Amino acid sequence: VVRIALTIGVALQGVPLDVTPAYQINDTNKNLELSGDTNSLVINYIDQKQVISNVAWTVAFSGSNDGDFSLEPTERAVLTMWLQDYKYDAIHGLYYALGTDITDPFLDTEADLLGAFDLFSIEISPVQGTPLFIEKVVPQSLNDIMNLR
Repeated sequence: VVRIALTIGVALQGVPLDVTPAYQINDTNKNLELSGDTNSLVINYIDQKQVISNVAWTVAFSGSNDGDFSLEPTERAVLTMWLQDYKYDAIHGLYYALGTDITDPFLDTEADLLGAFDLFSIEISPVQGTPLFIEKVVPQSLNDIMNLR
C-alpha cells in the first residue's frame, strides 16, 4: 500500500473546512512536490509499527467546487495520503520511493509497508472542530484500487 485516498464532505449546515494541502502533484511531470502553501488540516498516519505526524497528502475536488481550498457543504474532496514519495526522473519515469529518515512524511523501509491483515488508522484534525479517526484493516489480497468500507 503506497497511498490511501478517501472522500470527505462537510455537513449541510456545517462550517467550511480548509483543505489547503502542503503537497501537490506537478502538472508537467506528475511528481509529488511541496505546494508552497501551509496546511492547517493535519493528517496523521498510525499503524502498529509507526506514526507519521502530518503525512504528505494532496487534495482533488470531486464534482462541483468554486476553485478555492475551502471545502463547503455542497462540495466533496478526495484526500490522498502518500505513504511513499512519488517521483519522476528521465531514467525511471514515475516511481514510488521510500522516505529517508524521520524528517520526511513517508515510510522509510520496506518492513514499514502495510501488508495483509495490518491495522492502520488515519486521524484528520482540523484547526476547529472534532478530529475524524478512521481505522481499517488491510485485506488478505490487494488489487490496484480497492474500496475498504
